[in-house]
Amino acid sequence: MFANAGRRVHAWTGSWCAVGLLSLMVIPSAWAADPIVGACCLPDGTCVETSWDECVIQCGFFGGPGTACAGQLCPIPLPGACCLPDGTCEQTAGQCVCRQLGGSFQGPTVPCGTALCPELGACCLPDGTCVEANRDDCDADCGFFGGSGTVCADQLCPIPLPGACCLPDGTCEQTAGQCVCEQLGGTYQGPTVPCGIAACPDLGACCLPNGTCVEIDRDDCDDQCGFFGGTGTVCAGQLCPIPVPGACCLPDGTCQQTAGQCICEQLGGTFQNLGTTCSFTVCPRPGACCLPDGTCEDLLIEDCVAQCGSFEGDGTTCSTQEFCCIELDRACCLPDGSCIETSECECEQLGGVSRGPGSACEDDVCPSIGACCLPGGTCEVTSQGKCADQCGFFQGEGSVCGPFCILPARRACCLPDGTCIDTLECKCELLGGSFNSAAGCATTTCLPPRGACCMSNGTCVENVTQESCEADCGLYRGDGSACDGLLCPLQLRQACCLPNGTCANRSPCVCLNAGGVPQGPGSNCFSLPNVCSIIADPDVIE
Repeated sequence: MFANAGRRVHAWTGSWCAVGLLSLMVIPSAWAADPIVGACCLPDGTCVETSWDECVIQCGFFGGPGTACAGQLCPIPLPGACCLPDGTCEQTAGQCVCRQLGGSFQGPTVPCGTALCPELGACCLPDGTCVEANRDDCDADCGFFGGSGTVCADQLCPIPLPGACCLPDGTCEQTAGQCVCEQLGGTYQGPTVPCGIAACPDLGACCLPNGTCVEIDRDDCDDQCGFFGGTGTVCAGQLCPIPVPGACCLPDGTCQQTAGQCICEQLGGTFQNLGTTCSFTVCPRPGACCLPDGTCEDLLIEDCVAQCGSFEGDGTTCSTQEFCCIELDRACCLPDGSCIETSECECEQLGGVSRGPGSACEDDVCPSIGACCLPGGTCEVTSQGKCADQCGFFQGEGSVCGPFCILPARRACCLPDGTCIDTLECKCELLGGSFNSAAGCATTTCLPPRGACCMSNGTCVENVTQESCEADCGLYRGDGSACDGLLCPLQLRQACCLPNGTCANRSPCVCLNAGGVPQGPGSNCFSLPNVCSIIADPDVIE
């Protein structure tokens, strides 16, 4: 395998080592079991007869089993700069030798004088100790690099204040700074923050749209369009439903089946309801949109309307549009009493009132402004519309602010959570409450908040209180929630021995409410026919 007497020999380039070339060779099993000696060309150009393993250890090139050094002409590899761990540089005979020294080879023929070896400096570690390392190694150890050429003898390394680090598994650990926390995959809560008060997200079972279950926090579950089972719940025993897919109209006019509205919205699409299919769905396509300034863009109809444009139809393009008309501006009276000239559509978007085609602000077409008493007792001069937007009391056109502001009396406002506050009717509407103009909270009884409730059999009922929902063994979905688009998990059933001695497959909660005794997860009235004294109608589903 080595050169014969008449063969020209080239110097090694140093870009390979014996380990790399020999990894491409097929080594017979007999050779591996009983090492056979052969010629080995060493980096210094000499030749020794040794085994393949010993040759590789010495960064040599093995000529093959049974070869001899006699007649071999071994090349001498071109040396190159090798950056060593202590920051110094040494010329080595190739990459293999450099690696054995723990260094980084800079290439053959590269002298140490021009090699870009990282310089060492003092590195203060998170535990307060100091080592001399290069900047990259210091950063990798979350240390503070004092600069090239600095030494530990001159350093006084501070010990960073530990802080809470929320780890991916939901636990909390005190770490010496943000860097150490991030290396653990956690989220740093700040120095001096103890784990006892850290706001680490609590984990729970999350049913994903594909029917699988993972234990993550609520935010991560929502980001993946999952159904969060609650803090502390585990995937073991969970029966995750696979949502019914539906058609999703994408912004480019195409259609895609997605597992629910959440995934569709993440794609920027519009969900067409559960059970719908793309085969029977006509999605709106972009079309030419003539904008008020006379330019044209290919947009969806809703985007066109949002920009006060004129939509030319699905599938039309601006490239085939002959021209777009420029809409003439007209006077627009804004809520603050000022006037601008713009299109009718843009005027409405600004909350103004358009004065019609041909009108101009110089014609003094906008109504005058007046004093407005605000809920805080202050007064400002503005238009009646802006006064109403701030829940103020308009004193009339042309009125001025006086020394006192009089507002309507505050009355009872029942909020969605069932609490009551005395406030103005306008404020109550903004809070989504129910206003009682005849009395205050002292004599008003507010109904408790209501929402959607997922029942144990997977169905959903609306407009029930949390107390009523939980009494019926349901899962309350929050105040003001609705069943529309809500996926209710089916609670796992088990054998339940009822007071009359019969057996029925029911969820533990329903079983206990009926005065029964649950028989444990995995049990049922079919597999344990004699679990109760009498078996009667085991297929009963509440």
